[in-house]
Amino acid sequence: MAGFIAGIVIECVLAALIIVAMVLIGTNKLKIKTASAGEAEGVTFSSGELTFSDAYNGLSDEQREYLEKVRAYAMSKPDAIEKQNKMSLNVKTAGKSIVKFRIRHGAAVASYNLENDLLKDFRRGSGTSSIIRHKETEVVLSDGVAAETACNMVDLMMKQFEKERELAKERRREARKARSSQGNEDENE
Repeated sequence: MAGFIAGIVIECVLAALIIVAMVLIGTNKLKIKTASAGEAEGVTFSSGELTFSDAYNGLSDEQREYLEKVRAYAMSKPDAIEKQNKMSLNVKTAGKSIVKFRIRHGAAVASYNLENDLLKDFRRGSGTSSIIRHKETEVVLSDGVAAETACNMVDLMMKQFEKERELAKERRREARKARSSQGNEDENE
């Protein structure tokens, strides 16, 4: 009896999977590519996600103009470099991301990793930084005002990097001072 019930459960699960696959295929979220003559036999599944390059080519001229304005502004910053991966375009300086561009639902989105100083200090000191998740700040580049705001956000990121460098210098100074004072105490004993 248990085997009979297990068989029915397995068949129901398989039927549900087939229905889900059919719905995904119908909504173009899942594409099936059959093997051609030179390829191995079988069916290949791929997601319906577009790469950044493909999505960029699908943007309207206006959207492309806004993205290029912010990209050019970010690239004008000292030591800025551009890295494109499959799903985004990232502009970095000194190994830190200034802005990350993605394209969602036909609109360009600029993402920034702005983080409050208090939260950074807490994460650094607590040792539980992997538990705390920080979301990116996003600006949808829908018009000229949004593009200008995105450029201002680039300036904020650069100010944040400069502040982080100064704080790191101060921490190193304090650590050197603490080591030297500890060394002087050891010599006096």
